[in-house]
Amino acid sequence: MPLGKILYESGDELHYVYFPTTCIVSKLYVTKNGASAEIAVVGNDGIIGISIFMGGGTMPDRAVVRSAGYAYRLRTHLLMQEFDRSKGRRSGGLHCLLLRYTQPRWHS
Repeated sequence: MPLGKILYESGDELHYVYFPTTCIVSKLYVTKNGASAEIAVVGNDGIIGISIFMGGGTMPDRAVVRSAGYAYRLRTHLLMQEFDRSKGRRSGGLHCLLLRYTQPRWHS
C-alpha cells in the first residue's frame, strides 16, 4: 500500500475491504467545498470498508494510505458470501470477528 493511495472516495461503491497489517490508513471527512478533516486512523486493529457488513454499500468518507505498508485485500462479494452463510445468526464466527473490528481501541 503506497503512501497517498486513495482506497475509496466518499460515496464510492466498495469493491474491496482492507485489513491493514503494517500500513496506516486515514479516514477523512470531505466537505462540500472540498476541505477535509481526519476523523479516524486505522491500523492493524481495524478494517477499511466496515459499512459492507453493517448494511451499507458506500462509505461517507475518503480513505487514504497515511503510512506505507501492507494490508490484506478481500473482494466485498466474497466477504458477504461468507458472512451470509450464517443466515443472519449472530453466533457465526465471522460475524463475531467482524463486530470486534467495530469497537475502537484506545491506546495510551
